[in-house]
Amino acid sequence: MGLSQADLARITGEPRAKISAYANGERFPQADTAIAIADALGVSVPYLILGRGDGPRSLSRMNDIPLSELRFSAGHGWVDVGEIEGRVIGFSDDELRALGRTSIHGLKAFRAKGDSMTPTIPDGAPVLVDELDTQLNEGIYAFRVGEHLRIKRLRPVGVGGIEARSDNDHYPPEVFQGADLEHFKILGRVIWAGVQF
Repeated sequence: MGLSQADLARITGEPRAKISAYANGERFPQADTAIAIADALGVSVPYLILGRGDGPRSLSRMNDIPLSELRFSAGHGWVDVGEIEGRVIGFSDDELRALGRTSIHGLKAFRAKGDSMTPTIPDGAPVLVDELDTQLNEGIYAFRVGEHLRIKRLRPVGVGGIEARSDNDHYPPEVFQGADLEHFKILGRVIWAGVQF
């Protein structure tokens, strides 16, 4: 599901340049690499190499969500704006349904930066944010505090307060209340981060 060339390089142990050459039809992988790639993509080897045989295991349509160059911090709240190779993250209709969605409307894909949400969201992991789900319940959210974009585990506390907690115990929880909330905005619930959670 939505594997990048870097993901396939990691899975197969091949350099990313070779994976790119395979994807562009400039080279063909050896049998063991072809099997690993086909397994990762959920297709048969003949389908991978020749476009014949068993295609994707799910017959549902793929939906590509552009991976934004905007990076949410999962650390101290800083923002790194840099190009992310024009990549997309692909989800089949079945995978979207498993995430509780029927379309990609309102979904945004970003990268986390920092280690405060590890192991749930590793540094550099792509995350999928549902911008239509901004009602605060206990969960992981993308939010803005002033100019800082962040990802944390949020929950309501006290009378109108919000606690932001990291999954990495090295980061203490923060509580936003009163005047703090004037510059606080929930942008959406994180519904996927490399693996569904």
